[in-house]
Amino acid sequence: KRTMQDNKKLESAYHIEGDKLLLRQPTEQDDEEMKNILSCATTMMYLQEMLKDWTLDDAKKRREHWALEQSLDRKFSLTIVEKDTNKVVGCTGLAYLDWTNLSGEVGIIISKNFQGKGYGVETNRMILKYGFETLGLHRISAVTKTSNIPTQNLYLKLGFQSESVMREASLVNGKYVDLCTFSLLSQKWTQQKQKIL
Repeated sequence: KRTMQDNKKLESAYHIEGDKLLLRQPTEQDDEEMKNILSCATTMMYLQEMLKDWTLDDAKKRREHWALEQSLDRKFSLTIVEKDTNKVVGCTGLAYLDWTNLSGEVGIIISKNFQGKGYGVETNRMILKYGFETLGLHRISAVTKTSNIPTQNLYLKLGFQSESVMREASLVNGKYVDLCTFSLLSQKWTQQKQKIL
């Protein structure tokens, strides 16, 4: 059973500061930029979400849905902000939080305008550190398209282990695509975190 202390740990995710990035709770002011990011074909090319022209209302509903899920301790979503410019880089978080088995699934979306700067590595490091060391998770998984080689290489660099390929597991823009799964366990994180932090 979740306790008040556990809830405070989850709330501490509302502000996670890294070297170049800040992860914070999404706000209404983020909706416009998230609309643009989610509507960009280049940004969304490798992601499982269906590509469409997002409206401001769509972005608002997405933020409100994540806030509801967060209030139920099922997931949390954070806006990624570049500290030097205060610009929205994308979003990240942990979903499918299972407090019985202490597991969750990491996800990340980074605008095409900020790709190639190492922000995917920094964001994942912050989320993994928070998940394992603050929330006390035992296992964090990740799922991506088999065609998304850059993200697969990123997970391997961070110490994830490749687990499986799920054939035609996701229907994206009218076409079934294969997904591959990865996982990282807390003991592996502890053993290697000095190398990747």
